Amino acid sequence: MNLYKPLHARLCRYVQSLIWQPDDAKDLISEVTLQAYENFERIKQPDQFVYYLFGIARNLFLKKLRRQKFQLPWNDVVMQQLAGSEHAEALVQQKELANLLAQLKPAQQEALTLFEVAGFSYEEIAGIQQTALSNVKAHIYKARQTMKAVMEKEERRVQHVEKMEEASRLKAGGLQ
Repeated sequence: MNLYKPLHARLCRYVQSLIWQPDDAKDLISEVTLQAYENFERIKQPDQFVYYLFGIARNLFLKKLRRQKFQLPWNDVVMQQLAGSEHAEALVQQKELANLLAQLKPAQQEALTLFEVAGFSYEEIAGIQQTALSNVKAHIYKARQTMKAVMEKEERRVQHVEKMEEASRLKAGGLQ
């Protein structure tokens, strides 16, 4: 538990950013904790526990995702629940972030989530993903560039729609 306690908050943020559904995230965290506890004797060096723990989380998530246990983060039921919710704005922002992350390649999404959400260093992410440090840096850079491009494209689309609506209003006003 001494090794787990300092990592618990980071693990929760990481899992929540993968799943987005609070109940499913809690279930996965419980499974990760149980599996880490049951197989603790496999860890030869205590400083490697962070990689072991997040590796379990990653593997369980991918396994459950392949089996389609988790629902898509945003469906009609969730959107209906948003209506009238006092937290609607925050939930919509989460939806937008989830949609942005979904457009990234899996390795980029995971690296960016581990860095920005869970607060890991590049070196720690390289250990968790079992890849080179240069790959982690490239994944994070490319993820940021992709998200920036997508956001800029959406901003241009919104501006275009607003211009079209304004032109339509002016045209309709001129006909009367």
